[in-house]
Amino acid sequence: SSEQNSRLPLREPIVRRVRALLQVKIKNGATPQEAIQAAALAQRLMAKYSLEEEDLTDDSAEVAAIDARETDGAWVNSLAGVVAGAFRCRCYFHFTEYGTSRRVFTFVGRKADAEAARAVYEKLYIIGARLGRKAAKQYKAAYPWRRPRGVQRSACEGFVSGVKAELEKQSRELMLTIPAEVNEAFEEMTSGFSNYRARGYTFNGEAYSAGVANGMDAVRGTRLEGQHALPSA
Repeated sequence: SSEQNSRLPLREPIVRRVRALLQVKIKNGATPQEAIQAAALAQRLMAKYSLEEEDLTDDSAEVAAIDARETDGAWVNSLAGVVAGAFRCRCYFHFTEYGTSRRVFTFVGRKADAEAARAVYEKLYIIGARLGRKAAKQYKAAYPWRRPRGVQRSACEGFVSGVKAELEKQSRELMLTIPAEVNEAFEEMTSGFSNYRARGYTFNGEAYSAGVANGMDAVRGTRLEGQHALPSA
């Protein structure tokens, strides 16, 4: 309409800002926290100024399915789900071959969101897997007469819980919701898929608690200090 067109010049600075925020990605040098904050602020601005896909004049708002790198371990199911939700995405996975625990996750969401989710997931996986191996090694050193059953898995599951606590807090504060078109696309893509239930494991409370702290640090930790708080829209 003519009224809508008359408002476009006033919205152009906001459109440029949203485009810039959508380029804040780990592959472009951003930290996980910076990528999360940028994606959340872009969503807030789009909602506040009623921006639509065509306003961005690119494909960043189209629903896309983005594959992450192959990862390993039953605990990654929880990590992928947590990250997907924080970026307004859904996700599913397939095993790379029969009888292996290695799997590839696909993040479904608006292209900019799905790309950010993929990048943050891959980064957090590297951190969590490394900390899990470290926990098992430390346990062996402290208790050489014991088998470290469940220590690595407990540390990794705790790590996911810590990540979840931080990301869900941000999601609540920003009132993030998964777009209807993303849910519709996901349901269509996964129609006929079977559900997967991870096996149980021997729980180690000490390793789990340490993992929780490590997971929270991975999102807001000391190595991320100096970053500014999420700016208001």
